[in-house]
Amino acid sequence: MPPTAAAEVAPDQVALSTLDEIVRGDFPAAAAEFNPTMKMFLSPPALQQSWDMYQQMFGRYVSHGMPENIARGDATVVNVPLQMAQRPGQFRLTVQPDGSVASLTFLREGVPVP
Repeated sequence: MPPTAAAEVAPDQVALSTLDEIVRGDFPAAAAEFNPTMKMFLSPPALQQSWDMYQQMFGRYVSHGMPENIARGDATVVNVPLQMAQRPGQFRLTVQPDGSVASLTFLREGVPVP
């Protein structure tokens, strides 16, 4: 079922709340706003595994910077710079007009938006 209240929330707020839920280890809450395709391909346990692997490579999460919104068609790609213990990275989320999450990626710093 698509989110109802999320459509009123700005894409950068969707990204920051999702990141906060991931950092807290609340993977079911982080996945709650996924669109149906994302829910099929990235379950809460798979999201946790991705986050754990990312932290193994980049170090533990320390903090994040200001989100940047980039329009891509009807969707908005949100990049959030991450300060990790070993090296910087970025969190990227694509938010659809209805507020649902269409993609979520943990990246190295500086990866351009396609």
